[in-house]
Amino acid sequence: MQDAITEKLKLLFESNQNAGVFSPEQTFAVLAPKFIDYLQYELTASKDTIVKYRNNLKMLQRDLSDLRSPLEMNLEHITALKKQIQERGGGPNYVNSIIFTLRKFLIYCKEVHKLITINPKEIKPMKIPKREVIYLTPEEIRQLLNSFDTKDIRELRMRTLMELLLATGMRISEALSVNRKDINWDTKELVIIGKGNKQRTVFLSDRALFWIKEYLSRRDDTAEALFITFSEKHTRLARYDLGHQFRFYAKRAGISKKVTPHILRHTMATLLLKNGCNIKHIQEMLGHSDIETTAKYYLGTDKEALKESHAKFLKFD
Repeated sequence: MQDAITEKLKLLFESNQNAGVFSPEQTFAVLAPKFIDYLQYELTASKDTIVKYRNNLKMLQRDLSDLRSPLEMNLEHITALKKQIQERGGGPNYVNSIIFTLRKFLIYCKEVHKLITINPKEIKPMKIPKREVIYLTPEEIRQLLNSFDTKDIRELRMRTLMELLLATGMRISEALSVNRKDINWDTKELVIIGKGNKQRTVFLSDRALFWIKEYLSRRDDTAEALFITFSEKHTRLARYDLGHQFRFYAKRAGISKKVTPHILRHTMATLLLKNGCNIKHIQEMLGHSDIETTAKYYLGTDKEALKESHAKFLKFD
């Protein structure tokens, strides 16, 4: 009997919340900044992650402006949200970025503030069609790297950055966060803090070390960052304008593929796999938390090898 009364009271409480009976402390306006602080100071998320979540939350509050609190949210609001984003031209990946932000925010509301909200697991991301992984061939790598005029310090910096990305498979944010002192020249290793604030060791090839030394020998500043701007302040190089630079150098080298920092990460992983590297080792080098992520991207990327296997092993007579 007591359990039945408790359940009725719980349902009544949830109904009242969904009807808009909540305190000012339970509004988006109050909870969103607290969530960002939680990410930054409790989970120690990276600066890029903080910026992404903050921007996504602002977008959410704009598109869900008829809702004052996450307590009012239901699955119909999620459908409407996806529709709004797509009608503005947002693709599935962008929609999912917003959805994952919302899910993490609702988990925070439930676990930290003990609020009764829609179940975050019920909010489904959009299905992303599997696309072919783009990577550079060894010939295209040579073509790109040999196109730099390394007498120019800025071009030397860009070649060094590309050499580092190709040698380690680091994300661009990880590469730009490297400091000079982080490099262990004896062991040819570099300890970085990657996605999810996870520490991992990456390994430097002799070739990458050569270009890093060459680049540092031309620097006359005392800035700790490995990659810097050549302004008077020698600030750490930012990622926001690198996409344009990568496209510029690729076009100049005569490469028609879209070359980005992430394409170089794909290139490193794909060439390792094609040369016989264990997929588990590739996972650890890339810093993937789940081997399924590695397998999804890199198993089956070589269409020619697949075609050859198909012809060789599929026999009916």
